[in-house]
Amino acid sequence: MRFHTAQIEAYLKDDLWLRNALHANSLALRLAAGLKSIPGPEVFQEPEANILFCRLAQHVIEELLSRGYQFYHDRWEAGTVRFVTSFSHSSNNVQKLVDAVRSCYVKI
Repeated sequence: MRFHTAQIEAYLKDDLWLRNALHANSLALRLAAGLKSIPGPEVFQEPEANILFCRLAQHVIEELLSRGYQFYHDRWEAGTVRFVTSFSHSSNNVQKLVDAVRSCYVKI
């Protein structure tokens, strides 16, 4: 039990939990802005947390999956995907995803 207490204590100290959440949320906003700058993707709603739903062309979904990107897809309407950002992701990670999506749409 002490092990779990130590983890929770560290998480709460100096608002680490809040800084992690704010970072993940800001990355979702950055991802939304990046996808909106590309003709093709449809961002459904400005993210209010670290989750972003959007619609991508099927060939883009397949290409991203083949490149190793992991995200939920095909659980909703055709082309709808869910991206989730994490405190462990960086702005560079988000930019690479945006660049990958852009390159898929340019191939059309």
